[in-house]
Amino acid sequence: MDPADAVVASEPATTRLDRGILAAVRIAAGLLWLANLEWKRPPDFGRDLGNGLYKYIDSAIRNPVFDPWSWFVEHVVVEQYVLFGWFTLLSEAAVAALLILGFKTRWAAVAGALLTVPIFLSVLYYDKQYEWPWSYYLMAALHLAVFASAAGRFFGLDGVLRRGPASSARAATVLGAVAAVTGAVGLWVARSVDVFGHQGAMVGWADGELKLLWFNPFSAAVTLALGLVALGGVRFGRQLLVLGAAGGFAVLAVLVPVLWRYQQGDWTGGFLGATGPNLAFWGMLALGLLLTGRRIRPRAEPVVTEPTTAA
Repeated sequence: MDPADAVVASEPATTRLDRGILAAVRIAAGLLWLANLEWKRPPDFGRDLGNGLYKYIDSAIRNPVFDPWSWFVEHVVVEQYVLFGWFTLLSEAAVAALLILGFKTRWAAVAGALLTVPIFLSVLYYDKQYEWPWSYYLMAALHLAVFASAAGRFFGLDGVLRRGPASSARAATVLGAVAAVTGAVGLWVARSVDVFGHQGAMVGWADGELKLLWFNPFSAAVTLALGLVALGGVRFGRQLLVLGAAGGFAVLAVLVPVLWRYQQGDWTGGFLGATGPNLAFWGMLALGLLLTGRRIRPRAEPVVTEPTTAA
């Protein structure tokens, strides 16, 4: 055990409410990254239109906060901008997935705090009134709090994987239920969208930010079906079903960046309504079900005893 974990373990959260609050804070941090993936859009990440990620990168040059950082952005980042955009998208998707899962939480919290620094150095003097610089101090503090509390031990996989198969089965049930419910909601909100059309319906608050997941009926139905497969695998002790569902979600996650090449800039279009939040969400389900599913044990068959008869 890490010495830091040993210290935390010696002073555990004493009530279920304490543990629930720490888990909620961790998940909120993950959702923060998930929601902000929506506007980091390949293939040009806003460079052609001067919006999206690019307008904040440009702000680091126009409104310098720290001269060495501004020089680095102008002479390194801008020169390799598409590569930088992919790094930003994939690293933030990984942090979102790990924090929501509560897996490798300390590492994810450190990564989240570090990712806050270049954001802060780019937008502190952003020339728009709707940026609130204090939010980035709070964002860094949020991740440090998650790190200090080792919050993945509470309703997260860091705690689940330290315990036995029964705990993993419960976690797999939760993940399957999240997938099934999200797929069902997505199917409902996307019911008027063409099955393979170039529009997607969003699950999440639309106009006031917090843009979460995009679905067309096909991707919503697949998410629902894989969630039900995972639930069935746990219910009947069939490890292969849970791992199969994990594989299905992994395929969906891998298809997202592949399909971006064919969406021609239509962020909510294409075969899956593929977006950054979808990438993080499906990747999270794939990783979570893989880690928990491989610990699923077959259900024990009931022992039937033959009645004895008197001679």
